[in-house]
Amino acid sequence: EYSMIISGNNLNPELSVFTGSCGNLSCAKNTEGNGYYNTPAIYEFHALDAVTYHILLSGKKFEVASGYQFEVSEYEHPPNDQCEDATPIASLPLSTYGTTAGATSDFGGIADLCGISVDSRGVWYTLVGDGKITRLEYSMQITGGRLDRELSVFTGSCSNLSCVKNTEGSGQYNTAAIYEFHALQDVTYYFLLSGKSFAVASG
Repeated sequence: EYSMIISGNNLNPELSVFTGSCGNLSCAKNTEGNGYYNTPAIYEFHALDAVTYHILLSGKKFEVASGYQFEVSEYEHPPNDQCEDATPIASLPLSTYGTTAGATSDFGGIADLCGISVDSRGVWYTLVGDGKITRLEYSMQITGGRLDRELSVFTGSCSNLSCVKNTEGSGQYNTAAIYEFHALQDVTYYFLLSGKSFAVASG
């Protein structure tokens, strides 16, 4: 997480991550904060064991120098990070809390899968239908204009998921993602809790 002390319309902080060597850098990611709204540049990624990462802190249209704040932290992967490790919902009603901190990419950067953001990183649950109307409601503890929460429902299997529905809540207005559906008897449903333009983790 990289913030610039000064802010302004043309002072977007840029955080760039590379692998390789200084003489042969390979770009992993370049991400920006917003100088006008004074939001930081944030990037979360799976730092591979024994790989050296080079991190450049700069600014877009950087016409003046600035002090900065740079924070680095790490997380363990959540136990239900991937579809194959989805947490089963044994009984209803259920109310649970968790975190997406440490979650890895769900679909390897594939776009337009059930309308899910290409950079989606979320956690998974499963439910076996009981033939009743079922209501899902998913909220994130952090808010922001680009932090819409995404609730995605699938059937099938982890290796061959079939999209049922992808619905969003508003990060700007802090509204939940809600979906009601008829959960067919003995059908297994897969729920992915993630975020749109998900640059940061959240409970």
